[in-house]
Amino acid sequence: MSTPEVVGGVHTSLVNIQPIGAYNEPSLRSANASTQTNITFVNFKAKPVHLWWISYEAKRVSYGTVAGNGGKLDISTYLTHPWVITDEGSGEALGIWLPIPDGGLVVVA
Repeated sequence: MSTPEVVGGVHTSLVNIQPIGAYNEPSLRSANASTQTNITFVNFKAKPVHLWWISYEAKRVSYGTVAGNGGKLDISTYLTHPWVITDEGSGEALGIWLPIPDGGLVVVA
């Protein structure tokens, strides 16, 4: 786990969540929804990215886009719920993130 981040020039107490490889997606699915947490997604790419929750049935469920150039989206989620970010244009998976207990930060750059 990393130390707190500086995002867009602002210090945040959130810990940066490191991605796991997109190749893991076929083996992932959400499990029980017992321990709630939060993730803040920040997109520093020039173009928007798309956010997907991996459901209990191992299917992608759209949670919309995160605008480019510092766009931000806060999501309430559970520890056992994986999230995928894809390129808005090509649909290519950029990574998968797994929530952490005290809330975390996902930086797309």
